[in-house]
Amino acid sequence: MSFSHKKHLGQNFLKDTLIKDRIFLSIPSFAKNLQLVEIGTGLGDLTQRLLDFGRVVTYEIDEDLKAPLKAKFENALKDGSLEIRFENIMDSKDSAIFEGEYFLVANLPYYVATAFILKALRDEKCKGFLVMIQKEVAQKFCAQSGEKEFCALSVLSQSLGSMEYLFDVKASSFEPMPKVDSAVIYFVKTKGLISDLESLLKRAFKSPRKMLFKNLEIDKKELEEIFATLNLSMQIRPHQVSTDTYIKLLNQLQKVGKWKITTKEVT
Repeated sequence: MSFSHKKHLGQNFLKDTLIKDRIFLSIPSFAKNLQLVEIGTGLGDLTQRLLDFGRVVTYEIDEDLKAPLKAKFENALKDGSLEIRFENIMDSKDSAIFEGEYFLVANLPYYVATAFILKALRDEKCKGFLVMIQKEVAQKFCAQSGEKEFCALSVLSQSLGSMEYLFDVKASSFEPMPKVDSAVIYFVKTKGLISDLESLLKRAFKSPRKMLFKNLEIDKKELEEIFATLNLSMQIRPHQVSTDTYIKLLNQLQKVGKWKITTKEVT
């Protein structure tokens, strides 16, 4: 199937067969017990491979792909092994991406990657995902405490489960070729959302180069006591604090009643 890409939709079609195979082989075995959901059907090349794994529900935003995709997957659509939904999942007011428990596979446009992954992380029905995104963003989601890329996205991911950086994907693997490289990351959710953690992280990383103590903007005396309790240096910066310590910090702030919600989401 040949098709002209649409720049405004962030379309870059993966042409490297080896990368497609590698993505398919990276899908964990436990996903067989869940609904497999794909975001960005595109030309359907990865979709074809996913059908070997089980029933697939795939979302595609480009209505011009409807006819060629229906022709390509005529048999799979008839026997129910494939369902194509032509809609933009980010337009949905529903926080859930799919109505039941699912495992997500996606090649995400760069402009929507961060927002979409956050949507999946917040969705309690999403049990894990394997996604290809801009390399720089992938590094942020997978960074460890102390690394320069470590940020609110890293902490949120680690608070919910295990995020792993799998492999790089060169820009030359796509048609048309984007300006930057991509990467594939893998996430397994093992925990639920921690109430108010996102609001704390947004405050903590408001000015990443400043000291965490100053970013929090809370009563100095009580915050000093909390830092002492947690054995935190007053000069420590946001990226130097571990995920476990952020959770403990939140618990301490809630315990003394000094944490008030002023923001709701990590960005």
